[in-house]
Amino acid sequence: MLKTFIAATALGLAIATGASAATVTVDAKLNSSTGGSGMNTGFAVLAGHSYKVTAALTDTWDLGVGNDIPHPRITNADGLTAYVGGWTQDFFNALYGTLVGTIGAGNFFALGTNTTFVAATSGTLFLYNFDSYSDDNGGEIEVTVSAVPVPAAGFLLFGALGGLALLRRRKTA
Repeated sequence: MLKTFIAATALGLAIATGASAATVTVDAKLNSSTGGSGMNTGFAVLAGHSYKVTAALTDTWDLGVGNDIPHPRITNADGLTAYVGGWTQDFFNALYGTLVGTIGAGNFFALGTNTTFVAATSGTLFLYNFDSYSDDNGGEIEVTVSAVPVPAAGFLLFGALGGLALLRRRKTA
């Protein structure tokens, strides 16, 4: 019985600490919400589970490469704060250049440089540069997606309670 308890506790710890992750590069032009296609992260999310998305503040993309614009439109995954109102697409509004995601072919949701979200549905996570015109975009941003692990304390608590129940059952037999 003690061996079973130890094995169950070890399995619980392995599950609790074994969160999966994926790192992908999102291209400003190829993965634009208009004129491009979403970056397939290959990362499957489950409804009701938490996930963390991070991108370096120093990674940037340019939303006006080659244009004669007096002020360059260079931004990180949080989007261009200089353009009030942002862009609206498919009933979703965010700043130009914001890193956004969809689960499968679902609705857009904002991610930015550092977000933890709970998946509303299950499916594959796709990432986009949220912009109204993709042809003049340049640059790319490296993004890491990871599952938020279930606290190990929960598995340890249930393992300990199960072990105590087994010991009690053993003594009464």
